[in-house]
Amino acid sequence: MNRRAQTNHQLYQARLMLDLVDGTGPEAREQAALDASVVFLYRAWCAALAEVGEVYGLTLQADEPVKLLLDRLGEQRPDAWEYRTVREALNEPGHWMAELKREAEHWAFDPGARTAKPSDGSLIASVADDNEDHTNYYRRWLAELQQWVDEVRSLSDYS
Repeated sequence: MNRRAQTNHQLYQARLMLDLVDGTGPEAREQAALDASVVFLYRAWCAALAEVGEVYGLTLQADEPVKLLLDRLGEQRPDAWEYRTVREALNEPGHWMAELKREAEHWAFDPGARTAKPSDGSLIASVADDNEDHTNYYRRWLAELQQWVDEVRSLSDYS
């Protein structure tokens, strides 16, 4: 499977997982689907970065963490706009790339270091009403990632 197809496949899988979350299924199943969607979104992002590498004649492995992919891309092509864009986004805590990286790598690349996700005791929890969709940020990440992939492809020399 070529890089572009790999990226598309991961995006499709993330979309499928998010479509499983409709608010009518068992909570455990829906949480599993959300967790799986994060994994597929992250893998799609990695595959997209590997796609970027191909444009610059680099062979990047799509199964490596974003940090490693960026380090390798930056070593060879620090002038690449894709590299600079992602680096800048990761420095903005509220940017979707920083949020996705933080969520995906929390469990995947830091096993056993913590037994639970950290929480801020000073935050006040709000009560969700029936109209609130708790998957909004996952869906936003998918939309933002798809838009970024489309932009990268349109501005680069992909065949």
